[in-house]
Amino acid sequence: ALARMAGAAARKLGGAASIAKALTVAAVAAVLLARGAVAVFRPIEGDGAGRPGEPFAYSDVLPAYADGVAAPTDAGGPGARLVSNLLFGSGPFALSELQVSTMHSAWGQLVAHDLAKTSKGAEAFDIDVPMCDSYKDRDCTGTETMSFLRLQAAAGTGDGEANPRAPVNGVTAALDASVVYGSDGATAAALRDGGGGRLKSHPLDGLPDSDGSV
Repeated sequence: ALARMAGAAARKLGGAASIAKALTVAAVAAVLLARGAVAVFRPIEGDGAGRPGEPFAYSDVLPAYADGVAAPTDAGGPGARLVSNLLFGSGPFALSELQVSTMHSAWGQLVAHDLAKTSKGAEAFDIDVPMCDSYKDRDCTGTETMSFLRLQAAAGTGDGEANPRAPVNGVTAALDASVVYGSDGATAAALRDGGGGRLKSHPLDGLPDSDGSV
């Protein structure tokens, strides 16, 4: 089977000169096939993304709550709006030292949407606007705020330092293009045309306009 995969890959990559690349492709394919041998198709919800018997991945970033449990932190640093203005304020055009284009940040945004989807809760935690902010406090009152709601907390979290507050993730935690194909059966069905494994589209060969159902 490995030889057949190598031969097919070599033909695609341009013949014998690409045999090394072909073998690499075949080896990777063999590993992936071996890992996925238990089920041909994994559930759209992301179940079974890891191998049996291995622990789940975890974040080694410690929670930074003021009380170590759930209270928002206020360490006396700059406010969120001020930080945002400094990071994203318009300035003179300059070429990237890393030689990347705006597609780099667009890819980062896609990855962010693919890995996490959170819901707002009901707990307000408004953001102070810096005095004389050019958009939010043009009259220099120093009293303007921006409405902000904390993320919905997962049930059963936030009851102690050993179990701090954690948000609910509404999509799969794997980089699996769920932002395109969906993370649950209902969404996946709504996005597909029902024939040939294709996604729905409109005459412009793009995604259809949202009707609010997805």
